[in-house]
Amino acid sequence: MKVRRATRNDLDRMVEMGRHFFESSPFAHLGAFDAGSTRYAFLHGFEGIDNYAAFFVAEDEKSDGMLIGMCAVALVPFYFAPSITVAREEFWWVEPAARATGAGLALLEKAADWASGKNATLLSFAHFVKEGAATPGVVFNEMGFDPLEIAYAKRIA
Repeated sequence: MKVRRATRNDLDRMVEMGRHFFESSPFAHLGAFDAGSTRYAFLHGFEGIDNYAAFFVAEDEKSDGMLIGMCAVALVPFYFAPSITVAREEFWWVEPAARATGAGLALLEKAADWASGKNATLLSFAHFVKEGAATPGVVFNEMGFDPLEIAYAKRIA
């Protein structure tokens, strides 16, 4: 498996994985996946974001380079102390058939390396809470991540 920066050539597969991500997320019941908007967001993201964000993809080298995962990380200043830069995961996905192959960890490590090179203070990753699904919290802890906050959501519209 190989993890690398995503390119425009990855766009169609990234949109397809975006659909898989959305459909398995806790947000899927709130509306329909929008491939056009997803494509636009990815294209916009490829334009000049190198200083504050990055897309990464994982390739399965055994399957002619088929993309099996992706993640995006954005640098944001902490509101109350702008000298603290947080590299925040925007999305992180590995196709179900490719889980337990190390692709997720490899994406996380590549994101951490990139963020470190951009002088980020913290790397922040999250995961969905989904009934019956395994949670990667133990793996995060083993990699030196500490839980910092818990988010709650309530539908208001």
